[in-house]
Amino acid sequence: NQLPEGRVPTVTIKMGPLDDSSVTFYHKGGDWIRKEDIKIMLNGNPVVFPYNKVTFDLGDAISVSGVPKGGNISFVVKNAVVFSGVAHQ
Repeated sequence: NQLPEGRVPTVTIKMGPLDDSSVTFYHKGGDWIRKEDIKIMLNGNPVVFPYNKVTFDLGDAISVSGVPKGGNISFVVKNAVVFSGVAHQ
């Protein structure tokens, strides 16, 4: 499954509830995404997240720590926001 360059992937992302200042993003369907194309933004600032795979695909999860309650968090792919939400329990 190859994506043409320049196209923003079509993907469904779900964010889990805030759990001890961490949130987890789940890939629920759509295109796979290269890790290098993913940015996670917290209150407008990029955050570092651990992820050991080359691609983010169906069933995969990415956890982000250091997220405050009420923090605005976005999942960005190729400079396009594919998910945006507010961290809550």
